[in-house]
Amino acid sequence: QLQYHPNAKYISIIGQSLGGLVARRLSYLLYQNGIIPNTLQPISFVTVATPHLGSRHHGRMIFGLPLMNLGCFVARICAGMTGQELFLLDGEDPLLIRMTDDDHLEALRLFHRRLAYACSRYDMSVAFPTAAICRYNPYRAAIFKGTDALLMEVDINDQNQAGLGCDLDESEELMRTRLDPLGWRRCVYTPSRPIVGHLDILVTNPSRTKFGGIVVDDIVRHLIINK
Repeated sequence: QLQYHPNAKYISIIGQSLGGLVARRLSYLLYQNGIIPNTLQPISFVTVATPHLGSRHHGRMIFGLPLMNLGCFVARICAGMTGQELFLLDGEDPLLIRMTDDDHLEALRLFHRRLAYACSRYDMSVAFPTAAICRYNPYRAAIFKGTDALLMEVDINDQNQAGLGCDLDESEELMRTRLDPLGWRRCVYTPSRPIVGHLDILVTNPSRTKFGGIVVDDIVRHLIINK
């Protein structure tokens, strides 16, 4: 599409949910073809509720009970190869692990900033650790506290140090240890509506701006080029 934008100088990439994994693959292809950083200067790479570490082994506390991640269960049964890839069941060398090799990581490293938005609760599809690329969800105990939608930046460097609690299995921890050193600005979104947090984290139509609007505003703020 560069032929339609011959004067383009910069690029930012945004992906929500599975789209965040597609965005990671896209950045790799742009890097492999010399488009970034030779033709376009990469600015911001943004993912919103993206299963960076896959979708397995993430229980959820809903109404005080540990339940299986229903969204991921449905994906595994109904989504064919994509579901298998999300559960790392696509062979001895899973795609998601291959997407943390040196070339894929270098493509992400070229961006001036990397942002990951994650739901602290009520996301039935993508658990906090896989969206925030961290070891566990420190907000589970506070699931019933507060009803207003909130967005805050968090520093989980201490959490990612060895010896602390971990909800990840060996494969997930391998991906985390490769992705984490890139440096991510992590933002925690606390949805106000039970069950539908995965939908409310971004605005899909004007009538719902009261839910995901704060996330969109924050993303736009980080797309501005600081010269």
